[in-house]
Amino acid sequence: MYSLYGMPDKSPERVPVSTKIYLRLNLEVSEYHPSHMSRGIQLSIHSPRHVPSPINEGVFLNMGTVNRINVRLSEKNLLPQPYKSNCADYERTWYQNGGTGPVTQKMCKEKCKLDKSIQMYRCAERRIDYPHNETICQDSIPTFAKTARLLCEESCSSPCYIKQYEVQVQEASSEGNRRSCSKSSDLTCATVVHIIFENFEITRFTYHPLFEPIGVLSFIGGYVGLWLGISLLTVYDFIEKWIFRLLAWCKKKLTKKRKRVAASTTFSYKENEIRINTIETGHYTPAYVQNIVHE
Repeated sequence: MYSLYGMPDKSPERVPVSTKIYLRLNLEVSEYHPSHMSRGIQLSIHSPRHVPSPINEGVFLNMGTVNRINVRLSEKNLLPQPYKSNCADYERTWYQNGGTGPVTQKMCKEKCKLDKSIQMYRCAERRIDYPHNETICQDSIPTFAKTARLLCEESCSSPCYIKQYEVQVQEASSEGNRRSCSKSSDLTCATVVHIIFENFEITRFTYHPLFEPIGVLSFIGGYVGLWLGISLLTVYDFIEKWIFRLLAWCKKKLTKKRKRVAASTTFSYKENEIRINTIETGHYTPAYVQNIVHE
């Protein structure tokens, strides 16, 4: 009921908390073998995007009983890589596959087992608990469960978003036992279920990163201040001080270099000027000019 399997474009139906679902389930007693002592139904309440096995994930309700079921919801939001939870986004894959495929870690493993069985034996091993239309293997495969489990554990991690419905069953009354069922129309041949959302509770667990980027700086600064007696502000001041010292040293070196180049240019200019004046007057004495320049 209310399943969205194969319908990714539809949204789950929303109902008020005062909603009650009433079910009267006919167990078709005529199809049971007389020696079959356990007569009842397996009921599973689950996410509309999930198709579980009522045998493994459901509750057993006896025949001829009226059952009151209260529902609660538990949610978990995990973190993907590189965090330890290393979860997988099954819902996104479910949408990409057109509303089919596993949405839990357990169903992912069963789907992996189905794929391995078809790949290795051209049939589906009979103990695989996943909905499919493949041919069932005629004979059981003794070593398949162990081999497939080892192969599929690594490829299936926990889902990033876990939604699990918890049910509390109260057997309100009993209308008899299996021998009192005479006609299929009798209440003793059916199971009545009242699903109640009046006390619906949601418990949500959300995991957050232990350190945000600013938290990492605070963590490092705290330990540096604790063990070395300094703070990040002191480190910044120390780095700034040495940067300014380096800039001042470079500026000083550059100034000295410029003065040297200017002095060399002036010296060459004076020497050429004296040589030219001496030649024009007709008295060219290189040694005398050299001494004047040096003086």
